[in-house]
Amino acid sequence: RTPAPAAEAPPLGFVPSAAPARALDTRNGTRFAAGETRRVALGAFVAPGAAAVSVNLTVVAAGGLAYLSAWSCDDEQPSTSSVNADAGATRAAHAIVSLGADASICIFASAATDVLVDVFGSYVPAAAPGALGFHTAAPARLYDSRSPSRRWAARETRRIPVPSAQAVTINLTATGPAADGFVTVAPCASA
Repeated sequence: RTPAPAAEAPPLGFVPSAAPARALDTRNGTRFAAGETRRVALGAFVAPGAAAVSVNLTVVAAGGLAYLSAWSCDDEQPSTSSVNADAGATRAAHAIVSLGADASICIFASAATDVLVDVFGSYVPAAAPGALGFHTAAPARLYDSRSPSRRWAARETRRIPVPSAQAVTINLTATGPAADGFVTVAPCASA
């Protein structure tokens, strides 16, 4: 039997958060158990009327080979993962997740692990006040510190120009780090 085509969703616009916000941090002793699903309330972190959220999901010190799945609590759990990590590793990945009617998402952890959820913005009806239109562009490298060899120092901040945009969706890659660490991206006014 062929499934019925899904109804076309209305166009959405993006409302970036003023600054990234940590919505969940289980390192306070509320670690996920293997096979556990939790509802994470995000109403305080998203714009009114939001249909989806832009999040960074982080697995911290997984107790075994682990993956997280994130989805709208109004839907069935997907058979896909949002981020994967080896035992003991810390790994992060960006995801755009539909919100439930109560502005929540559900997260499943396949192994015992701590989980971080950072919110970067939300998707609202395109006509909503403050919503930025989303326009696709051909993939292009905006910046490469390997050429010329301009290795970043720890705690260094750099301004990377982004032509003709109020917000961007990017893939950020750190290569050959001298030690464990992280890279954060923020609008220059709040950097």
